[in-house]
Amino acid sequence: MLIETKAIVIKNIKYGDYSIISRCFTLAHGLQSFMLKGILKRKKSGIKRSQFQTLTQLSIIYNFTNKKKLKFIKQAKVINTYTTIQNDIVKNTIILFLSEILNEVIKTEAHTPSLYLFIETSLNWLDAKKKVKNFHIIFLIKLIKFLGFFPNINSNGIYFDLEKGSFSNHKTSILEYDVDTIIIFKKILGMNFEQGETIDINRNSKNKILEILIKYFEIHHHGFKTPKSLRILNELFDNP
Repeated sequence: MLIETKAIVIKNIKYGDYSIISRCFTLAHGLQSFMLKGILKRKKSGIKRSQFQTLTQLSIIYNFTNKKKLKFIKQAKVINTYTTIQNDIVKNTIILFLSEILNEVIKTEAHTPSLYLFIETSLNWLDAKKKVKNFHIIFLIKLIKFLGFFPNINSNGIYFDLEKGSFSNHKTSILEYDVDTIIIFKKILGMNFEQGETIDINRNSKNKILEILIKYFEIHHHGFKTPKSLRILNELFDNP
């Protein structure tokens, strides 16, 4: 059965000398893996390698069947073309970071269309805006809502319990954070992207908040691994 749907490229894996397996998050059927035969040597017609850059948004037509893990794309075209991401080193690094995160958390076909629409909207916002210093932090927080383990923002305290996802006045975590960091962390839990850019978070607190979020993912999402690009991302925002 031929299916036409939107898709976001999550990760590409080289297969042989000239082919890749592309893991894409589709609006119609969640996560799907596609075999792109000969795409690394193809230069003229057909599906092109440039269409499958990380987190590119596509409209694809493919033959859907539950019997095969690897599908084949018949047609692909780029939609919502980015105008700033590819030439902006900060945004490009954010894209790399987000792709690693999404590759870790999107594991099955069961994710809802609302998650797809959130990712699509977020990427378009990132491409359109100049100020994106806190975008990746807000993205992670919003992503947690879709994964089902959002922290209890109605709890109070100077400590954050990573296992329970709540704030308290009793130290329960192996990780220690200063009170100012926890205050900022709780504050941004309820922010959207626009609001996130209005708050100034110093270098130390930003790195600590990212550490909290990554550790929180590790505890609540089985098999989650720290993105390799996290160090590069921290260096880019490593300004007083």
